[in-house]
Amino acid sequence: MKKRILVVDDETSIVDVLKFNLEKNGYEVVVAFDGEQALEKLQHKKIDCILLDIMMPNISGLEVCRIVRSTPSISTTPIIMLSAKSEETDKVIGLGIGADDYITKPFSIRELFARIEALIRRSDNLYRLNDIYSTNHFMVSSEELKIVCDDKELDLTPLEFEILKLLIENTGTTVLRNELLAIKSDDDSLNSRSLDVHMSKIRKKIKQINPEIEAIKTIRGKGYLFND
Repeated sequence: MKKRILVVDDETSIVDVLKFNLEKNGYEVVVAFDGEQALEKLQHKKIDCILLDIMMPNISGLEVCRIVRSTPSISTTPIIMLSAKSEETDKVIGLGIGADDYITKPFSIRELFARIEALIRRSDNLYRLNDIYSTNHFMVSSEELKIVCDDKELDLTPLEFEILKLLIENTGTTVLRNELLAIKSDDDSLNSRSLDVHMSKIRKKIKQINPEIEAIKTIRGKGYLFND
């Protein structure tokens, strides 16, 4: 899976340059032009790193950073602040409220990429140590091999656990059928037909806990999309 970067800046020229260079280097890019848009994107897509301008209309970058750090499902997302030289005080405040790094405009693309890669690598290592991933309604514990929905553990088979875990970890991204069919389990094996059966069972088990949740969407001809 490509790592997904959220670029948040009200300057279109900067967004365009960052998007072009990030995509050229193999990243998937999501863009937002103010803090309100950024928070909306974060609700619906799993983001691996945020490039966040400080001075923006509506909701400032500092406030976005504060909200991200206080929201359990996204609180560990790496944040790099983008700031002008005249905003040194804001940079200090940004680091104080939870930004992982900052870089001053104008900046070197190569240096920015090095910082992004370092933060994502560190975040991946922390994720493997913690072995926990959470969204609005779901919490995955790889160590305990369980998935909790609205504080109630789902009664999943080992194969169902692996399927739902992969979907949740890729929230907002279509997981292709071939990727799901590659899942291995000691107690069962997947083929194209049985995958759909397992997906139906997973949906039913979620509905037993909360009938309002419509988290798994079928993307015809491609795979499945999880959004929570």
